[in-house]
Amino acid sequence: MRILALDHGTRRVGVAVSDELQLIASPLEFIPAEPFEDFLARLRQILVQKEVGLILIGMPRNMDGSYGPAAQKVRDFVAALQSEI
Repeated sequence: MRILALDHGTRRVGVAVSDELQLIASPLEFIPAEPFEDFLARLRQILVQKEVGLILIGMPRNMDGSYGPAAQKVRDFVAALQSEI
């Protein structure tokens, strides 16, 4: 099982994937964040091709450790993904 890591951005989403032993993650590509349907289609392709068993999504924090507006955007993104995948 591989782990797929996503770094959410307003314009694009960074994608990295682990090796099968889950020891090393390597950058894979950037996917445009909009339109969301196109993003989902490409993400589904990657999930099948790479045999992903877990998706990990980065959660941004402020310098003081608190969560700000960027974190809320990621929460919304996660909620949308959960309903689609």
